[in-house]
Amino acid sequence: MWTGLVPCAILLFGLLLILESPRWLAKTCHEKEFEVALQEFCGNDADILEEAAEMKVILMGRLKKRLCTTEAPFSQSSALTLDSGTPATPFNGTP
Repeated sequence: MWTGLVPCAILLFGLLLILESPRWLAKTCHEKEFEVALQEFCGNDADILEEAAEMKVILMGRLKKRLCTTEAPFSQSSALTLDSGTPATPFNGTP
């Protein structure tokens, strides 16, 4: 009964020690926290300007690609599929 508490306690304690992801901070537009987290991750003596710029370019490219390829959720071209894998026909009001 108590054997599951030991790994759980270790994991909960470990969560307090995990640094925030610089990539996530950049993706969510937390600019200042992004630079601090990246500096901590790379070390205090490391020059992070080039790596930070590269990471921002990659993230912006992914965001742009996602925005350009995403269809409207209720457009005619985005057909819903049933569990059988066949496309569903849109309801036009007539039986």
